[in-house]
Amino acid sequence: MAVGNFTPVEAHDAFKLIPAFDNARVIMPQVCRRVDTSDFSGSPNIHGIPQSGDLVLCRVEKVGEKSSIASLGHGNLPLKKGHYVIGVLGARYATDQYEAHIPQGALPEELHLVGAGGIVSVVESQDDANMAEGPTVLTPVGFLRNKNGEKINLKQYAFSPRKCDPANAPPIISFFGSSMNSGKSTTCANMTEGLTAAGKKVGYVKLTGTSFPGDPRKQIVSGAIRAYDFVNFGHGSTFGVPVSELEDNLETAVEVLKQDGCDVIMVEVADGLDQQETEALLNSERFSSIVDAMVLSGADPGSAYDAYRTVKEAGNAPALLGISGLCTSGSLKVKELERKRQIKEDGIPVYTAKMLKNPQIALDLLDKTPKGAHWSFETVRDRRSEM
Repeated sequence: MAVGNFTPVEAHDAFKLIPAFDNARVIMPQVCRRVDTSDFSGSPNIHGIPQSGDLVLCRVEKVGEKSSIASLGHGNLPLKKGHYVIGVLGARYATDQYEAHIPQGALPEELHLVGAGGIVSVVESQDDANMAEGPTVLTPVGFLRNKNGEKINLKQYAFSPRKCDPANAPPIISFFGSSMNSGKSTTCANMTEGLTAAGKKVGYVKLTGTSFPGDPRKQIVSGAIRAYDFVNFGHGSTFGVPVSELEDNLETAVEVLKQDGCDVIMVEVADGLDQQETEALLNSERFSSIVDAMVLSGADPGSAYDAYRTVKEAGNAPALLGISGLCTSGSLKVKELERKRQIKEDGIPVYTAKMLKNPQIALDLLDKTPKGAHWSFETVRDRRSEM
């Protein structure tokens, strides 16, 4: 399909002119933020086996529930039939949105926009209450290619793999939740705000999930000096990525953030504890050997309590510092949670947003990690000099 004569439905400078496509106007989503468009060459075609992270030029055929896309540099842009967008292939697991998978064998005649950050795949099921309009339907024009005719994939722009030494890394706190939308990102941002006010240099990585700029941006606004996500490791989405690869990405992230000068590292794990990658990480010996502790978020007191029992039964879960999230948004919710017998008997603290934003409380929480609140690069250097 020729795209050179494409006339956009609405002129907008957010449409990137792609010389390789005869200067066709194409929407670049934020998931492509590390991609060098000068690598684009020749005409896209459908030949090849679809793989996670592949860039695909698509034409919008029908606008559904996801009616806008997070573009590079211009925020959310409304989609219209006839627009061309670059999508990145990735599976999706979102209990209140879609279950979607990468097509097998070849590009199908129809793809779906399953993430507003630019993730495309094929929807297998959806939450009918939240996704009543169905997915936005796309026609794939073809894989984007470089001058050698090879498919362009996010992994070509990923960080180089690195190994970390957990003993000499800053304190690392992970954030898990009872479900999607339980308050993980906000809990992490609240603690980041408190630690930043206390003089800490906080780094953040979202280890799993589906690409969207909101979470890293939220951490930067809250004071983090660096914020990365799985796009930095070559993934638009991590559903279906082997856990060993996620653990490799964690090691790389820790080492990069340490070199960035961070003296505290926050690691967010997406979705709920029953999601397959989240469950595997929670029970991973390697993950817990890198991460020092965890904070658990709950959507409500009941789900927070159930999640706590799941964490307690997990064989290799990091030490639990406390519970926060949406289940602490009101005093009655806090009282209800604190009355739960097991939480009361085990002495698990419950933290509201206001508490986590308090510098002293945030430091006290950090001090409960094995490395404590007084970890510094100087103490690591001193320890090495004594060896």
